[in-house]
Amino acid sequence: MAGTNVTLIPAGTQTAPFLMTPMQSLCAGTQVQGGTVLVESAATQSGPWFSWSAGSSGASASFRPIVNSWVRVTATGQQAVAALTDFAWANSPYADELVAVNSVLATPNLTTEQILFSTRIPPGYLPANFRMRIEGGVTVTNNVNVKTLFVRMNGVTGTLVAQYPSLASNANFVFTTAVVGIGDGATLKGLGAGTTGGFGLSATAYSTLAFNYLTTELEVVVSMSKATGTDTGQLDSLQINLF
Repeated sequence: MAGTNVTLIPAGTQTAPFLMTPMQSLCAGTQVQGGTVLVESAATQSGPWFSWSAGSSGASASFRPIVNSWVRVTATGQQAVAALTDFAWANSPYADELVAVNSVLATPNLTTEQILFSTRIPPGYLPANFRMRIEGGVTVTNNVNVKTLFVRMNGVTGTLVAQYPSLASNANFVFTTAVVGIGDGATLKGLGAGTTGGFGLSATAYSTLAFNYLTTELEVVVSMSKATGTDTGQLDSLQINLF
């Protein structure tokens, strides 16, 4: 069992307010291209509510409060997903599965790189020596147009862990990669072999990031770009394990 609770939000509806702690990360996104989601937070269950747009263009995004906060999510246009990961629960001797999401999260009708899933790992959670395995499956329109899948550490503009070969002329793809803390608390290494993607032989050096992962929040992102924005690009399943 994972530390992730997934809620499906019908189009035009809003979740009941729920309490989030700094040890939790929420990823919200739409299941169909063309919809948007809105994340709002408040100090009390009755508000006042402050908007935090989780993908005003329809892309997924993640939110982690720095203090206990009430949160609600609204789906506009299309059904949405709210995936809440509880890191306090997951970090136990009996669980290494941080994230498990098996509900569709779709990219918007854009050609720029867009987040499919993101999780924010709280400060003080990762040990100095760790290995994080990231694996999942995506579905894309099976045509000659280029679609590119990425895994990044430290946000969607952060360091590339894996850039997989073009998904043109394919319908789906199962991917695996890893991020490791090398033991110094200050250097992250991505085992995706740069632009070749995945595990196996490569002439590309591993990517590294100078980052204080012991006392700083780390955002891990799975994203996609499409040469033709109206093509389908969706995440069907994602699992993140920590060893």
